[in-house]
Amino acid sequence: MKNRSPLVVSLLAATVLFWWGLSVPSGAFGQDAENGTWLTDFALARETAAKQGKDIFIHFTGSDWCGFCIALHDQVLTKPSYTERAGKSFVLVEVDFPRNKPQSAELKKQNELLRGKFAIKGYPTLLLADSLGRAYSRIPNQPGIIPDQLASQMESLQSIRKRRDDLLKEADKLQGMERAEKLNDALGSMDDELAGRYHADIVDQIIELDEKDKLKWKNKRKFSKAMDEIQSRIQTLARANDHEGITRAVDEFVEKKELKGEQKQRALMLKLGLYGAGELAAAADFLSKIIEIASDSDTGREAAEIRMRLNEYIAEDQPQSVH
Repeated sequence: MKNRSPLVVSLLAATVLFWWGLSVPSGAFGQDAENGTWLTDFALARETAAKQGKDIFIHFTGSDWCGFCIALHDQVLTKPSYTERAGKSFVLVEVDFPRNKPQSAELKKQNELLRGKFAIKGYPTLLLADSLGRAYSRIPNQPGIIPDQLASQMESLQSIRKRRDDLLKEADKLQGMERAEKLNDALGSMDDELAGRYHADIVDQIIELDEKDKLKWKNKRKFSKAMDEIQSRIQTLARANDHEGITRAVDEFVEKKELKGEQKQRALMLKLGLYGAGELAAAADFLSKIIEIASDSDTGREAAEIRMRLNEYIAEDQPQSVH
């Protein structure tokens, strides 16, 4: 068996932390906001982004205990080829939750507030936000990613925010259901969770204008609330190591809510953490079933990417034939 890097070993664990909700160079307040410099002061990051016409890249990390975080920091986030390129379009922010590294009381308080604001469920979490701090895209954990790849992904995903802003300007000229549909288009490139959580004011406008819920935002908001509740229950069961309880809770949730499509996928992803490090093939098969439900959904694509990585690791572990 090959020795895996920290990035490889932590993929399934990081995914589990995200879905179950279990809980880089550090700076300090008062730092200078130079291009490509990692900041820790979120207020300064927002101010800098607004002045320089940039977006914000937020890296939630456990810098001295999370293996995937440490590897990502060392192999990608501190490389000049990454910071120089990403810093042209983004203000880089680190939100760190170390176990042993000292932090000021002020920084700890800020980071806890940010963890709540962005509903962080695992580490690392990588978010793109506008200069107001509204998240519009999440970058999935990708073992083996290189600096230029991450910078390129960030540049590509920034188009979501630019498209949003263009469509919001168009919506300002409209009224009634036409305005609601244009606002919905503005959120269309985001996954529903990000759109609903960080663009609630826009969602409120859509719901008010769309009295018959043609665009399904009332339903989406109701589902998001239900997901928050089931995730809280899963957290409790996971801490008690009650895997049978997790299975029952998710299955009952899917049946009771009569979930279909991506909503069913999101609920089933809560069961991914039931597969241990020695059950990668079974986890990949489970992901295949999730993908079959709606392969073109955001969750379907996320499941496909995780499955691809798992299959790569499985292939690495196969004995090499000798000729």
